[in-house]
Formats: sequence, structure tokens, C-alpha cells
Amino acid sequence: MKRIVFVFTVLLIFSVSLKSQTGWIVYSTGINAELKDIEFINANTGFITADTNCIFKSTNGGLNWFSVPLNLTSPAELLTISFLNQSTGFAGGGHHISEYTYTRYLFKTTDSGNNWLKIFHDSSYTMNGAISNIIPFNVNDIIVSNIAYIEVFYKGGIYKSTNGGINFSEKFSEYCNSLSFINQNTGYVVSKRTSDYQPSVTRILKTTDGCDTWTVQHRDSANVSSYFFKIQAFDYNTAYALNSTGTSTRFFKTSNGGDNWNFTPEENERYNDMFFVNPSTGWCGGFFGSDSCIISYTTNAGTNWILQKRGYNSSVHKIFFLNESTGWVILSTWGIPPPLNKKIMKTTTAGITFVKNVSTEIPSLYSLGQNYPNPFNPLTKIRFDIQKSESRSQNSVVTLKVFDALGREVETLVNEQLAPGTYEVTFNIESATEHRRTFGSGVYFYKLMTEGFSETKRMLLVK
Repeated sequence: MKRIVFVFTVLLIFSVSLKSQTGWIVYSTGINAELKDIEFINANTGFITADTNCIFKSTNGGLNWFSVPLNLTSPAELLTISFLNQSTGFAGGGHHISEYTYTRYLFKTTDSGNNWLKIFHDSSYTMNGAISNIIPFNVNDIIVSNIAYIEVFYKGGIYKSTNGGINFSEKFSEYCNSLSFINQNTGYVVSKRTSDYQPSVTRILKTTDGCDTWTVQHRDSANVSSYFFKIQAFDYNTAYALNSTGTSTRFFKTSNGGDNWNFTPEENERYNDMFFVNPSTGWCGGFFGSDSCIISYTTNAGTNWILQKRGYNSSVHKIFFLNESTGWVILSTWGIPPPLNKKIMKTTTAGITFVKNVSTEIPSLYSLGQNYPNPFNPLTKIRFDIQKSESRSQNSVVTLKVFDALGREVETLVNEQLAPGTYEVTFNIESATEHRRTFGSGVYFYKLMTEGFSETKRMLLVK
């Protein structure tokens, strides 16, 4: 695992033109089901819901997972999980049992996920689907949203409980893929509705009276094939939403409480989830493509995005961050056989791997050192020198890549502007392992490239 100390400040690292190397590590969960949602209550303790009658728990930061059985005899699809505090949490979902009928489940834990009690179960709920979002304000006041897709119709709604989830009352009656509240009264929802007589319509709505009434703030034309994946609100003024038109992704912003929503089209047209830890810092994730990456990062409220984890043949299903540095992502891998989702990614560096500057002296020449240890398994360090350029006032654009014996790129370790100095980066062969490729013992090559200089050395992996 890459753990590289950030000592040297790269002033331009957050420029959109720089494609920083990834600080994401891929782990196999060992869960034989399609993963749906992920949440951590601290750096060690986290939970995954999946298409199965269990909730999965980790106590070592997501490296290993064990199942906690639920009191269900019929199939379940647990779509969402949300914790009120370190002890109390809720998980919900449902199951499509016939053409027009769903079941709905809501579970509660009061001992940090070691045991779960079924507090709500509707076994013959018609039309409006399974629980897909849970917002617990306290132990009594809970809001959930439902989603369903029946024949050609999007169905769903928002429901509110004031007795801890024992009973719910309907507050809204449309398909609600995402909702976000800043307090018990004020919140936003993104919806999609269809009928026999007109194309589907997507909207952003806001409530200021605890879901009793809703005001439409944005409505896409019925001629636009639009779908909102996520909405997040931070205060009375600031909220963001992620939308797809089928041909492009749109990042929506408001800075005046939703009175006006502005959007910008994004280069990566395959985003399907978004997570901001504050109004400035967030991540969007989507599908891999030859012209894109699976996750992007912003520190300026979505004005610019830095591409992360390029060239990895998976898609991002869910994103969760504990703080500005530590986060997890559910991956949906391509290919057969199912289940599709068994892997997650984790970062402790906001998805960025930093290069360690190890000397204050300015080298007189460019050079690439021999990796150490060599042979290695799975970690090795690589040093290189960047000399001062007499012909340029700007820092040098430096790339350092690893290749296998057949010349296939294994990983990009550095791809950014660096000032003159001596640097060290750690390569972990395990972080480069993809679901379709594993890297065995043998000779590998690493190549340093910068303006007017290129050097390649070899290293030996012994497993």
C-alpha cells in the first residue's frame, strides 16, 4: 500500500491540466453479492449493504469484511445504510416480488452494527418500491425515500416517521433517487416521473417545512432525457446536484438556496455518483472509458476536476468519505460471471499520491536511481533527480511509469509538475492489480521522462 509522506508542496497540483497519479488502492471484499452502499463511522469501522440477507462489517478500515445475518427468510436487496452516531444506525431496502409489488425493510442497530433489529416490514407494498435513502435526524424522526421501476414507469416517494421507524406517512409521491437535508425542516430532493401521456420529467424540489410542501426549483424539459443521480446540501445557500442527459454529465450548483441553479457540462460523461465533504472538496465517480477515468476530484466546488484512477476497467457505484483524506468507493467490475460488485477502493490521501521530496540540494543533472529493495515484494522505492532548467522559469513536467516485460503499462507513479530536487516514490504491485490482470514474479521496467531526458531501469518482483 502506498504511504508516501507529503513534504514538498506542489503549488500547481490542483490545476485541472495536471493528471495526478492515483492514491486509490483496490481491495477484494470477498462478498459474493452485488454491493449497494457503503458507510464508515470511523477510520476502522464500516458497513456494506448488498443484494443479500446480511449486512457486512469491517473493523480494519475495509481490508476484511464479515457478515452479520438479518432476520429475513425471503430474498432481500439492501440498498442503503445510514448511521446517526457511532452506535445507532439504519439499513433499508426491499425486494421486487411480483410485477407490481415490492416488499420494504428497515433495520436498526444500537450496538455499532453487531446486531440488527427489523423495525419495519411491509410484505405487500404496491407500486412505490424499496427504501433507497435514509436520513435519521434523531432516534425518533426519520425520513426515507423509495424507488421502483414498474413496466415503463418510475415510481417512488418520500415517507416520514416520528416514532423511530415503526410507522411512516407519505410526504411525496414521485421517484426520488436522492435527497439531502440541512436540518429537519429544510431539504432538497431530485425526482423523476413518467406517465402514459408524456415523456419523463426530472426536477429539483425543496421543502422548508419538514416535507409537508415542496417547491419546484428546476425542471428539465420533457424532451431532454435527464436523470439526477445525487443531490447534496450544505447550508441554506449551497447545494450541488449531479445529472446525466444520456450524452453528457451536468454538475448543478446553487448559491442562493435554490432560487437559481447553474450547471456546467463535464468532460467525463459517465459520472453516476458524487460525494462532497464540504462545499469545496468532493469527488465524482462513473464508468471507465478510453477518454476518461473512473473518479475525479475537486477542491474548488466543481470549477475544475482532477482525474484519478485512469485506465482501470471498472465503474464507480457508490462513494463515501469520512473526511477530506479518507474515503471508500464501491466498484462495479465489468465482465462475466456475476455478481458484478466484489471490490472496493480506499484512499487515505484524497485519492492523490504525493511525491516525497528528500533533499533540499538542487541536482546538477537529471537521473533515475535503482529501486530498493530489489528484488521486491510487494513494495519498492524509486528515487530520481530533477535538475534546474536554465531555459524555463516553470517547473518541469515529470512522468514516472512502470511497465511489465511485454511493455504493457502497469501504473503511472508520477505525472505532474515538479520543482528541481530529489524525489522518492513508493510502488506497490498490489495496488496495480486489476480484476483482469495479476502481476506475477518477473522483470519489470520503470521509466522517467521529462523535458529532454528519458531513462529506463529494470527491477525484479519475486513472490
